[in-house]
Amino acid sequence: MERAGPLNAPPESAHASAGGADLLTERAAVVLTDRPIVAFGPGLVEAQREYGTSGRKLQVVTPSGSRVTAPLCQQVAAGRADWVVRADGGYYAGLTGRPLYWDGQAFTPSPDAQDYAPGFRLPPAETPGILLTLILRARHTADGSAGGPVTDLMRILTAADPAGWGTFEPASRTWAAASLDPAVREDALAGAPVVVVGGGMRTAIAVMEFSRTEDGGFTEQATIDFGYRPGEPLPLEDLPSLVGDLGGRHPITSLLAQVRPGRADLTVEPRWTGTPSPIGLAITGTHPALDGIRSGRVGSPPTPMTWFNLGDGRSPDGWHHYQRLLEHLKSDP
Repeated sequence: MERAGPLNAPPESAHASAGGADLLTERAAVVLTDRPIVAFGPGLVEAQREYGTSGRKLQVVTPSGSRVTAPLCQQVAAGRADWVVRADGGYYAGLTGRPLYWDGQAFTPSPDAQDYAPGFRLPPAETPGILLTLILRARHTADGSAGGPVTDLMRILTAADPAGWGTFEPASRTWAAASLDPAVREDALAGAPVVVVGGGMRTAIAVMEFSRTEDGGFTEQATIDFGYRPGEPLPLEDLPSLVGDLGGRHPITSLLAQVRPGRADLTVEPRWTGTPSPIGLAITGTHPALDGIRSGRVGSPPTPMTWFNLGDGRSPDGWHHYQRLLEHLKSDP
């Protein structure tokens, strides 16, 4: 296959896959789709699970006019799948704009690329709003209940409980936090992303993951995106107290808040819109301050948390503060 050429002449090492991929090699499972919106649907979930166990990378190829949903975007950002965009006879990575080429086994970054792909530099189809992303971790005991933090955050920030959940999109089960518990305790959701969709006035989507702990309990990690239209105010000043109240009701160990430009409907275009910027980090317990980073205790005993203010979402220093803070916390006995 020629570099940056069309995917219409599979190499000899590739073959059609009965498992759902359009092209299968020793390193990649390639899925071609022309849908305008590409979701983390059952076919992609099954392909990721099936081919991931053999060491193959799921690579989803779309035209430049397609958008991906937040759950699929999170899989790509975590390195569990690739989003390959086809444009102008070439290819590029949908989230980073890095030019790609087909090396005979997989789509690979072009070693001689000096800039973003031209398609990535085009303006987005609509004026971006702002996305608020909350990344939380909680550690539950064996008799703990899953999904409580996600329920509370969606209720507060969208004025409604979540509408549904499932292990793929669209979420097919009516939401009830307690309905997760049997599956979590039976390890039916171990390693499987759980998609939770909001039901309120604002678009909200969470992706949750669970894992068993040595003491018989389980950990819960959730990444929740909330979409705000251009000009809508974000509740940034209220976040510390909100997180403190949340920590008083649920066994949260940490919560990172960040913002980034993006569509309020939470779909992602293969265009440059800007980078995420951290707002603050909350850690359970009382921790010493760090020069240049404002902090304070939030919540109340017996579950106090410390909130570290990392920026306003506009300053380029946010990630520098975040890295300094992580090093600081590692050295905090």
